Amino acid sequence: MTEELVKFIRAKSFPCLMAKSLTNKGHLETHTMDKVDAKQIISRLYEFVEKYRKCPERLSSCVFIFPGEDKKCFEQGEKLLWRVLKEMRSIDQSLYAHDPRVSSNPKSGSYSYSVKEEAMFVLLLHPQSPRLARRFKHTTIVFNPHQQFETLRKKNIFFKIRDQIRKMDFALQGSENKMLNDFGTTSEVFQYSGRRYGENAVIEL
Repeated sequence: MTEELVKFIRAKSFPCLMAKSLTNKGHLETHTMDKVDAKQIISRLYEFVEKYRKCPERLSSCVFIFPGEDKKCFEQGEKLLWRVLKEMRSIDQSLYAHDPRVSSNPKSGSYSYSVKEEAMFVLLLHPQSPRLARRFKHTTIVFNPHQQFETLRKKNIFFKIRDQIRKMDFALQGSENKMLNDFGTTSEVFQYSGRRYGENAVIEL
């Protein structure tokens, strides 16, 4: 499954430059799951967080692939995403506080998902995703440490990379991603699934 994902990311049309860099010199950790089990997922994610904290300057992502969900439609994949995140949050809240560097309120522009007090930017990949850049052949949930993006901001290269990614995504899709906003403006939770949400949409996690 890892080779399939790397091939997907390295395709010329794939727009995320950070993901491409990750496959070349970062740490891409993948887990192929026989079943959807929040306890197993969060246990492995906790281990990933510890590895990331030992080398935070290295781009890192933790990926969970669910091949048993591939035949289900995108709407079911989206429901799986929210269910897993809610179940994981319930477990995590009993053990750890929310990362204090970000908001714990999904309605806030400063919100980010948190695991073991480490903020995470989450992405759903699905064979039927509305966004072409996310149409991986297997239903997949990706966790990216949020601090990686802040590090790029401090190096003054974040916006250059962001603009290039958006340009490439536009070329691939033929339209801009209406859900994309910079951290601090609107809640990033609306970017997790890849679907476009209305102005009055509310997502509870």
